[in-house]
Amino acid sequence: MTEEWATAWAEQRPADYVRCYSQRYRPPHSMSRDAWEAQRVQRIAKPDFIQVGISNLESDLFTPDHGQVSFDQSYRSDNYRDNTRKILEVVFEDNEWKILAERQAPG
Repeated sequence: MTEEWATAWAEQRPADYVRCYSQRYRPPHSMSRDAWEAQRVQRIAKPDFIQVGISNLESDLFTPDHGQVSFDQSYRSDNYRDNTRKILEVVFEDNEWKILAERQAPG
């Protein structure tokens, strides 16, 4: 799931990227789901290129259908670059893992 999410982002396929998120995903800052999706589509389509790298992947399963994935993420586009430790809370729904929550690791 994590690789599919990163690949959809890097290949600038916003519909596939958004499909990686659970319908129960709550965007940050009290943003509506529709507004979040529109913002993500715009941000994914805008750069000339995007590169997303994932390393040091760790996963924890809390229950058979709920877990957490953490990894180092490197992001690079023609106008921005960033390296961060990311945590994805994931749930198994519709026969696949989906992102329920997303945050940067503290520190």
